[in-house]
Amino acid sequence: FDLNITMRGAFGHQILNYQKMYYGNPTILYNVLNGMEGVSCERCFAPWTDMEQALKEAGEELFTLETRAPLKSFDIVGFSLLYEMCYSNILTMLELGHIPFLSRDRGLEYPLLVAGGPCAVNPEPIAPFFDAVIIGDGEEAEPELVNAYRASRAAGDTLLAMAKKGSMLGKERLTEAAQAADKAVHDL
Repeated sequence: FDLNITMRGAFGHQILNYQKMYYGNPTILYNVLNGMEGVSCERCFAPWTDMEQALKEAGEELFTLETRAPLKSFDIVGFSLLYEMCYSNILTMLELGHIPFLSRDRGLEYPLLVAGGPCAVNPEPIAPFFDAVIIGDGEEAEPELVNAYRASRAAGDTLLAMAKKGSMLGKERLTEAAQAADKAVHDL
C-alpha cells in the first residue's frame, strides 16, 4: 500500500457482463495507472438492475471494487467507450455515484470525467457528459493526463478549471461544427 498517493483514479466498467472486465484494453490501462508512482486506480462496475435497486433503496452510493470508496471521491473517473449501447449505463453509474450528468453542472468537488476507447472517435454525442475525451492510445495519453492533472492541481487547478469549461475537449468547436452541419442540411 503506497502512502504517497497523489492521484486517485477509478476506471468505470459500464458493461453489465463482469467477464468483460478482462477485455484487454481496460485491464492494460488499469495496470498502466497502478504502475505509476503515486497513483492508485480502482475499478467500479455498472450493477445489474437488482443491485441498482438495492443501492437506491439503501441510499448508498456506487462504490469501487477494491476499497468500496464512493465513485465521487476520486480525482479522475475514466470510461472506455467500447459500445454506444452502453452509454446509458454510464449515466446509471453517475446517478448511483451521485455525480451530476452534465459536465457544466459539476464543480471542482467532483471527479474529472474522462472517456476514451473506440467510440470516442466521435465525441459529439458524449461531449456534454465528459470533461475530457482521449482519442488515440490511452496507454500513452493516460500518463500525460495524470501528470497534467497533478501539475494543474499544484498550480491552482488551471487544467481542472479548463476541463470543467470544456476547453480540453473543444466542446465549443464541436458544437459549432454540428450546428453548421445542421444549417447546411436545412438549407438544402
